[in-house]
Amino acid sequence: MERKILRENGSEWCELEIRLQDGRLSICGATGYILPRARAKREARESMASYYDEVSDDERRRLNEKLGCRSANGFARRVAEEDGELAGLDVHKEYCRRVLITSSCGQIREDLQRWFPEAAPLFPWHLNDMRPGCEHQEQAERDGREQYTTGEACEVCGYRHGSAWQTRELPAEIVQLAETVCQDGES
Repeated sequence: MERKILRENGSEWCELEIRLQDGRLSICGATGYILPRARAKREARESMASYYDEVSDDERRRLNEKLGCRSANGFARRVAEEDGELAGLDVHKEYCRRVLITSSCGQIREDLQRWFPEAAPLFPWHLNDMRPGCEHQEQAERDGREQYTTGEACEVCGYRHGSAWQTRELPAEIVQLAETVCQDGES
């Protein structure tokens, strides 16, 4: 199962991605800003022109020879012709003459918590098949009693922290939440 849920608020957006496959849960996301297409095209041109102005003289000469341009604006026009009008922007999605530009992505828990508070109970289970510690070590760390380093043995079972990836079985309620969270607001 893979689900992506996108929410917008004014000129900002955030997308939550939940993957549940073979008992493994992965949660990540992306966030950014929204521009009208015309403004996004301008921002892309400005970005390419700025890049041209900031490169070394040798790199600028190489670009001039390769692309046949002699100025920052000429370079920006040429890149737009070759790579598209939005080249230079990290475009996440485009629709209805609006462009969603990515600012941050990956394990952005604070942003995801703000945009999708109902998904927060899933966060501790992210990558449940890649735990470096045994259950005793994890509990001690959660309780603030101890921080384990690689190779350090558990006082209870003797497992050496980080010697292998440990898997934590997902509780049924976490599986159900992963499959149903945010269903009424999906896009």
